[in-house]
Amino acid sequence: MLCKEALNPTIPAITPLQDTLQVAAVVLLVLGGAGLASGLGILKSRKRPTRDKPSGRRAAIGAVSLMAGIILIGLPAAYPHRDPEVITATRFSSTARPILSIDAPAGWQLTHDSKTGKLTATGGKVTLRIDTAVLSDGVDGDAFIKQVVDVARAGGATVEETFNARLDGLFAFGLSMRLADLSSTFWYVPRGGPLVTVMVCQAEGQPGAPEACKSALATLKWLPPGPL
Repeated sequence: MLCKEALNPTIPAITPLQDTLQVAAVVLLVLGGAGLASGLGILKSRKRPTRDKPSGRRAAIGAVSLMAGIILIGLPAAYPHRDPEVITATRFSSTARPILSIDAPAGWQLTHDSKTGKLTATGGKVTLRIDTAVLSDGVDGDAFIKQVVDVARAGGATVEETFNARLDGLFAFGLSMRLADLSSTFWYVPRGGPLVTVMVCQAEGQPGAPEACKSALATLKWLPPGPL
């Protein structure tokens, strides 16, 4: 079951990719600066007090490395936790639960409950609900899907399919069902450690729920969480 304890919306941890890019940027800046200085003949060392002879090739390589380091330092995609927090009716981007960013398609509206951390996207007869929480009894996607299937069938719903999917690079367990004219699709997304996001798309009539929420999910981006 989902633990109801709210996540701490502090500064999110740096991901391994972000850490690698930061280190690479620093290395490129140091090597680029040294290479450029050497190529221009203005670099001296303790072992060789005389300056290096000017070299256009070394200067060019140093300049390229220096520019690459500057680009990595300023790369917005490498530091998503620096993006400003946005919580509006058309865009949600925050490390508060559910810890992600998503844009409302044309005609849709986003609603965020700051107390529960639940995010709801509504467009006509389609509703997408998103919740992220720390699991108190472990992450088990297969068990979650089985539990939903059992409850759905007991309630008279028709289970159409179970499936696996990728949402912004993360593996997700999926399930689609139908009850009368209401189509529902569930996604269970392990986020690492005890963190899990559960999404439910419900659509009245046609198209079915997966297709109805496709435009909203296409904008979904996971954000790194703060301390859990």
